[in-house]
Amino acid sequence: MTTNTTTNPDESRRYALICPCRDEADHAQATIDSLAAQTEPPTLCLFVDDGSTDNTPKILADAEAKYPWFKVLTRTDRGVRAVGPGVIEAYNAGYETLDLDQFDFVCKIDADLEFPPRYFELVMDRMHEHPRMGNFSGKLFHRLDSGKLIAEPTGDENAVGNAKFYRIQCFEDIGGYVKHAGWDGCVGHMCRLHYWIALCQDHTDLRIIHRRLMGSS
Repeated sequence: MTTNTTTNPDESRRYALICPCRDEADHAQATIDSLAAQTEPPTLCLFVDDGSTDNTPKILADAEAKYPWFKVLTRTDRGVRAVGPGVIEAYNAGYETLDLDQFDFVCKIDADLEFPPRYFELVMDRMHEHPRMGNFSGKLFHRLDSGKLIAEPTGDENAVGNAKFYRIQCFEDIGGYVKHAGWDGCVGHMCRLHYWIALCQDHTDLRIIHRRLMGSS
């Protein structure tokens, strides 16, 4: 993994983050704080509030007032979580608002993550190293009370579902996400079918802290 921070002016680095979320008051602030600490902040970070009934809307409103790159899209409460299609419906609602000409990359993130400060800088470096790198992420880790990090089992052949970073062209080529459980696995195969590289790599500065166990919501 390169740690070169030199930016080629011909390599555009405009990225949009879309975060579908619902009732994430316990974790959203930590996610937002980690985004605000990035060495290369997002061009746009759009949190799609999918009908939260806890303090999430207040947290998001405060962030929107504080950061010019932070925006909120609010959806009507459907009454329950919808783990597979609900997440994708919320993501798509955000994606449809983007002017794709204004971005080079788009990334779906979750609201229970903490990103190291150089995360998106290094992800874009990695994307620019290979013109067919279409889908990339670091690895997920759980942080114990002692501070020790424990890896969450993930393969190398697909970006993790919690933080899928795409070239816009790749995401358009594969037709976006399917609206059912297992969407996060399907897209890696779709990338390869369209001659894009999908990859997940471990590196000290790419270790994403997952603040709760997968599926515990």
